[in-house]
Amino acid sequence: MTSFPKSTEPVLAVGGLAVHYGGRSALCDVDLAIDRGQIVSLVGPNGAGKSTLLKVLAGMLPPSHGTVDFDGAPLRKPHRRITYVPQRSGVEWSFPVSVLDTVLMGIADRTPRWRRYGRAEERRALDALDQVGMRRFARIQIGELSGGQQQRVFLARALLADGEVFLLDEPFAGVDVPTQELMVGLFDTLRQRNAAIVYATHDLTQAAATSDVTVLLNRRIVAAGPPREVFTEQALRETFGGQVVILTTPAPSPEPVIR
Repeated sequence: MTSFPKSTEPVLAVGGLAVHYGGRSALCDVDLAIDRGQIVSLVGPNGAGKSTLLKVLAGMLPPSHGTVDFDGAPLRKPHRRITYVPQRSGVEWSFPVSVLDTVLMGIADRTPRWRRYGRAEERRALDALDQVGMRRFARIQIGELSGGQQQRVFLARALLADGEVFLLDEPFAGVDVPTQELMVGLFDTLRQRNAAIVYATHDLTQAAATSDVTVLLNRRIVAAGPPREVFTEQALRETFGGQVVILTTPAPSPEPVIR
């Protein structure tokens, strides 16, 4: 995989961002800077705008207002160095495509439509499947896999794309513990080569354990910073509402519980 040079400039920068769907505001006045080699978790309730923000960062959804810059230049469409991994629930798993073909889709934008993938590309795809423990399933139809296995295949596709930024929507949702541990290990590998990882999650404990920066989001940014600093009772109540209990344990960060 490619290693990217360090830089004092953020790889992604958002200023005054707003997204409206008709008369409804999905995001409002969002300012955010994401550095290379950084793991950022987006935490908030359903409807908070986490998926919307990821799609804007991926260049898939134009903002209603504000700016999005990638590597110092305006981002107006999907970029080959930005890899987006959607929620599993938003994918049509009955489509008749193999695991290997699903992974190869990670480089579809770099391959002419008239040419089939060559042996070198297939070897790279198989190597990516090796990294997530899924090589033996290469010829299986993607819909025959379990939820955790499908998520591993999506991770292999992201690895094959070899991007500089990885955007993942609820990657830990509905997967088994070994797959969660695999993802955490891959996050560390990607960070070591100076890629940025941004992921959405409902799991506050997972965010506290795996991210350098947590963004508490509910249509606007309530708080952003190291998890230990942003997981305060007031910030969590503003984000989620209801009663918030902070469990102070010997763990690396407090474990918040929303009630």
